[in-house]
Amino acid sequence: MQIKTTYYKKIQEVMKVHFESTKMLNSGNHYIGQIEHFLFYLETNEIYSLKAVNKDVMGRYFTHLTNRPKLVGVGKLSNRTINDNLSTLRMFSKRMLQDRTIEKGLPIPNNIKIERKEDIEGEFNLTSEILSIDEIKEVYKACNNELERALLAMAYGCGLRRFSLANLKDIQVNYTNGVV
Repeated sequence: MQIKTTYYKKIQEVMKVHFESTKMLNSGNHYIGQIEHFLFYLETNEIYSLKAVNKDVMGRYFTHLTNRPKLVGVGKLSNRTINDNLSTLRMFSKRMLQDRTIEKGLPIPNNIKIERKEDIEGEFNLTSEILSIDEIKEVYKACNNELERALLAMAYGCGLRRFSLANLKDIQVNYTNGVV
């Protein structure tokens, strides 16, 4: 897999420098590989400008990700790997916006969960991973004390992820106004 067009080679180099300067070196290659795979996919499908990437192109790319075999090992990509690719594409889109390579962000959904349809081979739905009201009530019932319920209420009310909640500092909470 080698990118051939000058346009994508320049973008590849910009992203390589960006990731190497902003991410740990061992993970920088991880991001770069995912961007290279995306650019190679576009090039292979004769899409020679990021400005031509629309919802339809991204839909085909998602289908490609969900159906392609692993590069190492056996089987298809896991949901986690697919979501990791999408996260990398979000970073890529932001960088391309900053560089004015594109005028609007690439149509990449947030917080997705890949569900394969049983009846149609290779098709999938994109759905947000949000708990229903009944599921939240079940979680509240499982709390052992008021502190756990307060933390859960804050996390859910503020849309905090586990990592953000676990790393929340006291100075980040405005007790007077009741905001995080």
